[in-house]
Amino acid sequence: MQLKKLTYLYFFLLSPYLLLAGVTSIENNISQAITDNTCFNKTFNMPTSVIIGSTTIEVNLTHTWRGDLNLTLTSPLGTSIDLSSRNGSSANNIYTNFTDNAVVSIVGDTTNHTVIVDRTPEVSLGAFTGEDAIGIWTLQICDNAGGDTGTYKYARLDINDTVIPVSAGLQVDYRMDECYWLDGAGGVIGDVKDTTANQFDGTSATTATIDRTIHQLCSSGRFSVLNDGISTDNLGTLGALTSQLTISAWLYPTAFTQWSSALIRTSSDSWNDGFGLIHDSGDATNITFFINSYNGAGIAKASLTMNAWNHIVGVYNGTQVSIYKNGVLIATKAYSTAITNATQTLGIGNDVGAPSYDDVWQGNIDEVKIWDKALSSIEVSTIYTNEQAGKNYDGTPRVCPTCDANLTAGIWGLIGIPADLRTATNRDVANVFDEFNASSYIKPLIKQSNFYV
Repeated sequence: MQLKKLTYLYFFLLSPYLLLAGVTSIENNISQAITDNTCFNKTFNMPTSVIIGSTTIEVNLTHTWRGDLNLTLTSPLGTSIDLSSRNGSSANNIYTNFTDNAVVSIVGDTTNHTVIVDRTPEVSLGAFTGEDAIGIWTLQICDNAGGDTGTYKYARLDINDTVIPVSAGLQVDYRMDECYWLDGAGGVIGDVKDTTANQFDGTSATTATIDRTIHQLCSSGRFSVLNDGISTDNLGTLGALTSQLTISAWLYPTAFTQWSSALIRTSSDSWNDGFGLIHDSGDATNITFFINSYNGAGIAKASLTMNAWNHIVGVYNGTQVSIYKNGVLIATKAYSTAITNATQTLGIGNDVGAPSYDDVWQGNIDEVKIWDKALSSIEVSTIYTNEQAGKNYDGTPRVCPTCDANLTAGIWGLIGIPADLRTATNRDVANVFDEFNASSYIKPLIKQSNFYV
């Protein structure tokens, strides 16, 4: 088997990062006899993590009565397509470049292949698009009848990689950059903002606080008191996550003396469905990423460093559970059970935010994100690199808010409004507040005044 990295043909810049897109060619040229009523596999090891844009495969084998043959290609993630299933009847040989761009299909092709021809496969190779190509690819060749045999000569797999913005599939992004949290005072909800278009805002509870001393970017959430936490009640489409998932967070543990949850969505204090990042009080300094049960088959663990920021990413791609620390893969485990939908809300810094649950995180949490897909190792490493450098996860600049330490949330304070000098026309206070999107109950009070600026 031979790996060839071809000359890159083009490059382009797409947010969030610069990648050189091109073609990786992997060849398996170990010949093998094709005998009656047998199957064998030819494998291709892709050593590099790239996102698949398109795929082609060239297969060269001799065989009388091509209609005896089945050819199947399977990706490292387990996606399998039929290149050809007993097509060609009595025609001879497969000397074919399987590509979705061909004009003629292998289905119904009854010509003898004496020189290489382009054919569309029986099932589109587009099924692989968007997957991480790294790992072992498998070409299975089966002879399904007697009387005709042949020889496998070689096959070459060409993987055209692409750049997909890491923002694709991002469902929630809690940056913990608010100037204050109200912890439920006055019935206020949604004080922890989701910066995605979904606006799945969370609500802080008890004495969860904004910490501008210990943070990865701008500020972080600090948790330590019984029932501290953030509960997100309007997760909407997150309830439909069943096949793939990625969760990312910066964790700063200050103690490991109790059961604690950094991020979780489950139905009860038993943690036997859904998903999460949790710490078992008897499990040293480990953080556990779990699917469906905290102590079941779908778990992967990484050791956290005390009193330091740890970037932790849990990835479930439908066949494997993996955990990364600071951009590096720490552990992976085979697991292929669909995610069981949980009935409770997403909890950050506690299990589900209900008063009866007391598994509060001991320390700080920052930059919590959830994707509805499995991120590649390249994407995980890129997020770590960007956020470690003080940027947003996608490489764009992070601008921290300016917060007035003299204002206290939940207490009346006197503020001044600067004059508006942009127009020659005097503007009253109500006009100025309109531009700040003042709430409807403030505007009538302001309009009763005769002040001008």
